[in-house]
Formats: sequence, structure tokens, C-alpha cells
Amino acid sequence: IGLLGYDLEGDSFEPGEAFDLTLYWRVLQRPQQNLSLAIQLVSAVPGETATLVNFNTWPGRGTYPTANWHTGDVIADRYRVPLPERVERAQAWQLQVVFYDQATGRRLPYAQAGQPAGNAALLRLLRVGASAGQSQDPPPVDRLNPGPTFGAAIALEGLRLATDAQGATRVALWWRSLAPLGSDAVVFVHLYDADGQLIATADGPPLAGGF
Repeated sequence: IGLLGYDLEGDSFEPGEAFDLTLYWRVLQRPQQNLSLAIQLVSAVPGETATLVNFNTWPGRGTYPTANWHTGDVIADRYRVPLPERVERAQAWQLQVVFYDQATGRRLPYAQAGQPAGNAALLRLLRVGASAGQSQDPPPVDRLNPGPTFGAAIALEGLRLATDAQGATRVALWWRSLAPLGSDAVVFVHLYDADGQLIATADGPPLAGGF
């Protein structure tokens, strides 16, 4: 089964909403069995397995099982995928699709440009906001007033420092988006001693790549 492309209405959603997705399949070789399809929103953080949405269905919502497909067919497969009513925090989620054998749960391998690429077709990132009433503001004790702004686009509103059981310093940052950025930014957290010498760094994308 080849994935020719997809149509997606929107890229930013709120809890309780749904998004419309059309997948375009080309049948390269007639499947010998009826396969199930999963449309998923999974964590964008490398190595994490958290899943926000796991929408399991059959092609054509069950009206066109894969064992009935014919080689050469092109199929427009349309879905409305609901989001959960409660989402703890706003972040980006990776939209992916998976074909699997319902009897065994085994996923079909996926290839990109002829090269093995795991067992899921990654489509794009979607922003999902937090549920109403889920405050993401810094607590008063951690609030910076005023806090610095970066490029008139990002404000640092809060900061918390803590030491964990291993003696490492944990830094929590509260950001507010003031305007869209044209590209992805990296956060540089640098620790200097009293003489201005760099003694520690912790650099990376916000939420370890999750947003």
C-alpha cells in the first residue's frame, strides 16, 4: 500500500474539537488480508511513547476492507478524528498513520523513498491547546515581573530552580508566545560562576522537542 498524500483541514486545535483528514492510498499489490488502520497523535519528543489520540478504524470506515482492494486502485479515505475533552497542557503532537493486523497487533513496516522508516507514516505536527481552566501560568513565587522578551515574540514569565536527589540543578521556565516565529528556536540555559566563567549548559528545543 502506497500513501500518495493527504489533506488536513487545520493545524491547530482545542480539546473536544475534531480534525478532518483525507488519506490517499495507491494499491501496489492486493493485500491478502483485512488490515486495520490507526490514526494517532503521539509525543513529538524523541524516545517518548505518550499518545494523545489513538483512532482505530478500517479503511473506508469499514466499507472497503483491504482484502477487496485491487492492484492499481487509488482510494480517497476520509475521517473525522475527535480530540479528547481534557488535555493537560498545550503542545505539539506528531500525526501518524499505521496499518496493522488486528488479530496479532503486528504493524506493517513503512518505507520512505525505498528505505526502511519504522512502522508508522509521519505526516506532520499538530498543535493541541490545553483544556479550559488548566492554568499554565507560573505560580506567584516563580513569576518574573517584569520578565525579559526575546525578539518581541517570546516572553519569559517565570523561573524556578531546584536541586534533585542526584544533586543536579533543575530549571523550569514559563514562556508566553507573543507573536509567531518564522522558524524553530532553541533554548540556551547557561550557568556562569561569579567570575563569568561558563560552568554548565543545558541547551535544546522547548519541552525537549515536544512544542
